Amino acid sequence: VRPAGAGTGGGQNTLLESFSFTAVNTPVLSSVEVDAPKYILATDTDGEKLTASGFSEVVVDEVMIYLTERKYINEPLFLRSFCEYCITKKLYGKRKLLAAINEKGFGLECIEDELEEVLKSFDFVEICKKQIEKAKRVDLGDKAAREKLIASLTRKGFSLSEIKAALLEVIRGE
Repeated sequence: VRPAGAGTGGGQNTLLESFSFTAVNTPVLSSVEVDAPKYILATDTDGEKLTASGFSEVVVDEVMIYLTERKYINEPLFLRSFCEYCITKKLYGKRKLLAAINEKGFGLECIEDELEEVLKSFDFVEICKKQIEKAKRVDLGDKAAREKLIASLTRKGFSLSEIKAALLEVIRGE
């Protein structure tokens, strides 16, 4: 089943991979084939995005049951993976991470259950220190340059206490 007006890739973004599967012998449908971008299925635990993409609700319900039973949709695991990526690769602070999680559309229940555990496993002063080291051109002795760096780190989601602790470690050479 494809959404109305969807082609085989003509106007679609070619950078997105598609996820295809066939659900056979479901209670409502004898066979369902769904082709949808992976990013839709990654956070679409209730099928709203698939319905908005043009799939019928009956098909969406069957697809969601099928994917959930086979662990293709695992929101807590995806949340952990997303957090680890944002923290280790993009070097986000807590606030920027929370904004990215909200933008991604994770469920509130999943966020409450998983986020605290994920945040405990990272030292945000060390992450902030990596961000400071990444900005090697900044003269930490110059007050104006240091203030710009602090503003930049704040935009990256770090708290002032994390920034100050990281700056002290960098200045001391630890």
